[in-house]
Amino acid sequence: MIIIYLAVAGACAEQEANAGGGVTPAITIATSSAGNFDNAVKFAVLNINSLQYDGTSTGIFDGSGSTFGTASSPTRTTQNQNISATDLRDNAYFNGTGSLQASDALFVIGCFIRHNGSSASNFQVRVNAVSNGLVSSSVSNSQVVMQQNLLTYANQQDSTTFTTGFGSQNGFYDAFGIPSVVNHYLPDLQLVGKTGNVPQAGDTFTVRIDASATVDGVACTATHDLTITLT
Repeated sequence: MIIIYLAVAGACAEQEANAGGGVTPAITIATSSAGNFDNAVKFAVLNINSLQYDGTSTGIFDGSGSTFGTASSPTRTTQNQNISATDLRDNAYFNGTGSLQASDALFVIGCFIRHNGSSASNFQVRVNAVSNGLVSSSVSNSQVVMQQNLLTYANQQDSTTFTTGFGSQNGFYDAFGIPSVVNHYLPDLQLVGKTGNVPQAGDTFTVRIDASATVDGVACTATHDLTITLT
């Protein structure tokens, strides 16, 4: 079972929305600017052989198959997505063949930062909260390696674009870009050993995403945990 937690929860600096009261400025992490799904992210498993989002047969996960919740310490929203271990093996690692073709499965993530104000700026998304963004993991025949990545697509409100090829946008990542020293990490479910064994049903890992923006002059944050569970 592989679980990625992307925690999304809104919080703002202590400041009145305006002198006469009103709605407190806030942000949330979402899959689009409106509609389904709020408090959720999009993600895909990038196949490093094909450079396509066919590391699973689903392609891009848009939240429609996820289950959602909330949690505390820190306050956050949660998202769980089940993925077949066999599906991941056949596509990400075997690349549609009968034998091992790759040792890496890159989990690329994207989101839209929504806000409830009249204006917003200074948008940022980061995977770096704890242990380079990895909250927890329990995986077999593999390890979750948090790869340092670029900030090219991590400082914008809308990072829901997933294009293909080297130098392309992969959500809020450039998966194959050469990073500088920045605190923004991409989860790689990387095989270990030379046996060709792959992750199994029951494996799990958790990744945490933090977003921030200035809404009507108020600094706001949101935290979301994405959980990927191998079944």
